[in-house]
Amino acid sequence: MTQNDVQVAFELLLQEITAVVEAVRRQGALCLEQGQLDEAQRAIEVARQCEAFRARVKEMQF
Repeated sequence: MTQNDVQVAFELLLQEITAVVEAVRRQGALCLEQGQLDEAQRAIEVARQCEAFRARVKEMQF
């Protein structure tokens, strides 16, 4: 495995995490619109955890 392969793997992982964050945000917004406040709060927490994970992965990338 080359350094370039590792960089590509990190980029793919970061893209996937970003896609998950966006999906969770959309779900949270939908829950808010429907008045499902507990579900919206859970979505916010999951999004925060995913964003924190993305930040840790980004730190490891360099």
